[in-house]
Amino acid sequence: MKARIITGVILAAGLIAVCLYGPLWLIYGALQLAAIIGLLELLKMAGEYEPTTCSSPLGDRVGALLVGTLLPAMAYFAPDLVLPVVLLAPVLVLGSFLLAPHPIETVGRRMATAVTVVFYIGLLFAALIHLATHSAGADSGRALLLLGAMVFLGDTGAFFFGKYFGRRKLYPLVSPSKTWMGALGGVLGSLLGATAFKLVLAAGLTWGDVLALALPCAVLGQVGDLTESLFKRSYGVKDSGGLLPGHGGVLDRMDGILFAAPYMLFYAFFFGLDLV
Repeated sequence: MKARIITGVILAAGLIAVCLYGPLWLIYGALQLAAIIGLLELLKMAGEYEPTTCSSPLGDRVGALLVGTLLPAMAYFAPDLVLPVVLLAPVLVLGSFLLAPHPIETVGRRMATAVTVVFYIGLLFAALIHLATHSAGADSGRALLLLGAMVFLGDTGAFFFGKYFGRRKLYPLVSPSKTWMGALGGVLGSLLGATAFKLVLAAGLTWGDVLALALPCAVLGQVGDLTESLFKRSYGVKDSGGLLPGHGGVLDRMDGILFAAPYMLFYAFFFGLDLV
């Protein structure tokens, strides 16, 4: 618990500092690095689950690694080209397996894993980077901070509500520790995060925006958490990695924010975000 709290405080302080005072290139660089680590984490989990695939879990997944890294980069440097790259991605990823098809008995599963990695990590990180660096003009760092406030405070609310009040399990097949009270705490935490952001940093954000953003992002954040748990249980691992003491890996910390980012990007595109 102590390690979890210390790591959480450091991450929160870093997020606030970078989003409010950091240049866009630094925000992009931090997210791109997180995307690369997330790619490696998921490929490693899949490689350990399928030990006969190759000597290295990356050996026959070069296409997935390259395209999964390229998509977030395009979202920053050339956002108008993301769609063509997405449409080209299956050709590059699946075609790369012709370079290393053996053992042929497992190549179908390995190809499916590679495509999943590209769309789960590459495309969702691309949405997050586009939101953080292009969706709100000069104040775009604030969009990432708002999303982080909703999702991470949602995680905190879910953790403590589940720990102290949770009785009825939410989805024991996928995540035995999650409860309905934890889910409620997650919604309240997300509402608190959006409300605090409006009151402290963005008076132009309406109360309608607060509700329209916080409630769906709370649900999507928890769906993202459960989805990553599904991966981990399938691969037989507890955490995606060990980089963040008390939290696990990058995917363990960012699973919720990745699922909520596309919705917030959709909202910003159609309704706009006044974050000043």
